[in-house]
Amino acid sequence: MKNRNLNMLVKASVLSNKLAISFFSCFVMLETILVLISLGIIIPLKSNIENNVNNHIVCRELDAKFNENQSNDEIEESIAKIKSLEHVVDMYPLPEQIIATEESGSLFSEYKLSYVHNGFDLKITSGRGFEENETGVALVPDKISDFNESKHIINEVSGSDFIGKTLEFADEFQNLHKLKIVGAYNASDPIFQSGEVLIPQKELLEFDKLLFKTSNGRNISSSFGRSYKILIDNVSNVDFIKNEVTYYCNAFQEPLNFDVQLYNIALYILLGALLLFIVLAIIGLYLFVKGSTDNKTNELALYRSLGYKSTHIFYILFSEYMVFGFISVVLGSFITVAVEHFFVNPYLYSLVGNSIMEIKTSVNIFDVVAILLFFIAVLFVVCRKAVRRSEYIDLTVLLRER
Repeated sequence: MKNRNLNMLVKASVLSNKLAISFFSCFVMLETILVLISLGIIIPLKSNIENNVNNHIVCRELDAKFNENQSNDEIEESIAKIKSLEHVVDMYPLPEQIIATEESGSLFSEYKLSYVHNGFDLKITSGRGFEENETGVALVPDKISDFNESKHIINEVSGSDFIGKTLEFADEFQNLHKLKIVGAYNASDPIFQSGEVLIPQKELLEFDKLLFKTSNGRNISSSFGRSYKILIDNVSNVDFIKNEVTYYCNAFQEPLNFDVQLYNIALYILLGALLLFIVLAIIGLYLFVKGSTDNKTNELALYRSLGYKSTHIFYILFSEYMVFGFISVVLGSFITVAVEHFFVNPYLYSLVGNSIMEIKTSVNIFDVVAILLFFIAVLFVVCRKAVRRSEYIDLTVLLRER
């Protein structure tokens, strides 16, 4: 009989404490929103720092230069040995960038004929990419700031406008290179410098040879034809490979032109905020349940005088907060979806949009389930503690009220 009446007691307890339950529901809802937004930013931010920065391809590359006194056979033998090393993914000739100007009048600034690093995931924004065996093709940045010196103006041009056109570039020795633009790429990655026109590596190497021949070696790097890129599987193995290849060539690492310290600080701040929200959630639950039991001294004493045991009182307290807590977590999750869509994501895009960092928050169902499980676990512990305190209630409080 008593068990069948427990739900009625829960309902009566809720109706008699509507204001407290309302504050409790708002508190749980707010904590859910704050925790979900924090997790929604922390997880992609940590992933970006780990994958897009710390393990960026530039951080996994070594520039290798062979000495002038080494013969071609010795270089080939050294390359074979380096490629056979564990953790070495690739080793390929390093083309020299060529500074060139566009001769047809479509562009006025100086541009660099460059290449795509092996293993780099180039993001094509319009058009298509090219194959390494293609010739006479090129990719331009998706956004071009072209300086017209004669008019002293900077024209902001969309790279997609050049797709399908053939541009004619002249290097410093007036060697002409006709290139058909087949696509535009996202140039926000720090691997790119401003104004890089990308062409197949093999073709750029041929252009380098032509430039070297035309200049008779003047103004050309002394390491021309003897420089290589070594691609390593993971940034943690770079130092090991660097030590190993010193037996064969001079190796050094180019720094990534990107300040990650600011993002690391932001990550630590967000982790601290998340920890604070969790602590506040625990303290808040404890204070709400403790306040409830303190205000229900007479009610709990009456339950005990009627023969209700601690398990019954636990059920009443737990059910009362569990139902409204569950509803508050679900509502908080839906509110978080709207807040992230209309406010958080637009703000994050304004901060890091069109950059190496791609941060977009979203509510993960597993995060919601984790919050519910955490809420249940904390509520269980707090209610158990509250019930134990109620066991020491002196039943004579009922007589004193009379």
